[in-house]
Amino acid sequence: MLEMSENPSLEVFTLIGHAIADGFGAADMSGGGNQETMVEEVKSLLVDLIEEKAVKWTRWFGVAAMFTTGCDTIVRDSPGGRGLTELAAFQYGGLSVLASWLKVDQRLQVQGRFGLQCAAASIDGMSDHTGYLHCEGRYFPTAPTTSVADGAWQWSETLEDDETRAEVTSVIFRTGVSSYRLVFIVETFLAGSLKAVRPFDPSMALLGHCHARWATCNCTGGATHEVPSTGAPLQVSNFETILSDWDPLRRSGMQASKALRSHLNINIALSLCYMGSVLRTKGTCENCAVRAVSELPSPEHLADTGGIPLRMITTVVGVDYGDTNRLLGPATVGI
Repeated sequence: MLEMSENPSLEVFTLIGHAIADGFGAADMSGGGNQETMVEEVKSLLVDLIEEKAVKWTRWFGVAAMFTTGCDTIVRDSPGGRGLTELAAFQYGGLSVLASWLKVDQRLQVQGRFGLQCAAASIDGMSDHTGYLHCEGRYFPTAPTTSVADGAWQWSETLEDDETRAEVTSVIFRTGVSSYRLVFIVETFLAGSLKAVRPFDPSMALLGHCHARWATCNCTGGATHEVPSTGAPLQVSNFETILSDWDPLRRSGMQASKALRSHLNINIALSLCYMGSVLRTKGTCENCAVRAVSELPSPEHLADTGGIPLRMITTVVGVDYGDTNRLLGPATVGI
C-alpha cells in the first residue's frame, strides 16, 4: 500500500498525479521522489486547465513521466525559441518514457492521443542520467510553387494514386545538460531515385489530425457537380511536391494531394497543414470536398496575417481512416 503524507492536500494531488499517469497507460511506477516537488507540477497543470483553459501536451506528459519513473525533477517546457516544440521522451536512469505518437508509420488517432510507452532501457543517443528529448520544429525555407489558376484544375488528378515512397531517419543531438533534440528526416523516393528531403515534426502530425475534418458527401446517383469557385489558386501535388513546397504558415490558396497510400505519408502531410485541412476518400465528390475546405475556420491568433493556408488531403479506400476519427471541427485542446 502506498504510504501517504498526513497532509490531505498533498495526498489528493498525489492521487491526481497517479491518475494522470494511469490515464496515459503507465502500468507501474518506480519508487517515488520528493512528493512536494511532484505535487507542485500537478498544481501547475491544473492552473493551465482552469485559468488558461489549455491542455498542454508537454505539461501533462511531464507529470505522467514523473509519476511513472519516480523522478522528482520538474520537466521543463519546450524552449520554443530554439526551434524545439513538444517533449517527445523522458529518460531517468534505466527507465525511458516515450510519447505514443512517435510511431509515425502507424495511424495516429485523435481519441487516446495522450499516451506513453515505458521501457526499462535508456534511449540510444542520450547519455545523461536524466534527459529530456524535444522535437525539432524548425522548417527549412521552401521555394514558392507555381499554382494553377482557378477553373483549370483537373479534379481527376486528385484521384490518382501517389507512388512516392517515404523513409524516415531519426537523429538525436545533445543541446545542453540533460537536453536533447530529436530530428526526423524524411526522404522521398520515386522509381528508386531520391527526390526530396525535409525535417518532420511528429507532434505537428498529431495536431494536424486534431484540426482536420472529414469531407462528407450525401450526393446520390453518381450525379456530377460544378466545382464551386474559391477565388484562390489551386494546385494538385504529389507527395514529393508536398514535402518540398507545403508551408504550415504560408497562405498559398487551396491545395490538394493525390491519393496518399500510407499512414506515414498522410501523417507527414498533416504535419505540414497542422492548423486545418480536409481529409477525403475517393468516394467523396469534388463539390462537397471543396465546400468542406472553404468552411475551415481560421485560428483567431492568425486573423491579422490573412488566416491559414487552405489545404485538402486525399486518402484512399483501404487505408484505415473512418468514422471513428471523423471530426466536426478543430479540437478545443492543443499539444
